[in-house]
Amino acid sequence: MQKYLFVLFSDEMCKVNHAFMYASDLATSGIDVKLIIEGKATKCFNWLKEQTGFKEIFDKVSKQGLIVGACDRASNGCSSSDKENSVANIVTGEGLKLLCDLNGHAGITRYLKDGYIPVIF
Repeated sequence: MQKYLFVLFSDEMCKVNHAFMYASDLATSGIDVKLIIEGKATKCFNWLKEQTGFKEIFDKVSKQGLIVGACDRASNGCSSSDKENSVANIVTGEGLKLLCDLNGHAGITRYLKDGYIPVIF
């Protein structure tokens, strides 16, 4: 059976929404899929408190247990050094892990070694 690792880097709502929808659809079909939220994509956690419709698909994917976690550095505003942009509290508040196994970023080696096919958004 194929296994997929979706790595989300984009902060484009359309790409993030589709990554979540595809992941949910694959999982519903019995395909093993995981999501890692990295870089600018960590901004999507701010969408949970906005009226974007993202919360519904986020909650569905979260309940399916598909989200591995979010990059620790990116969630803490590494791209701007602006702690106001930190989403780390939202990530942990959602019960997700801050991933830091690659110099503070989310590593993917263990998933590739386990046969996951990476899909980058």
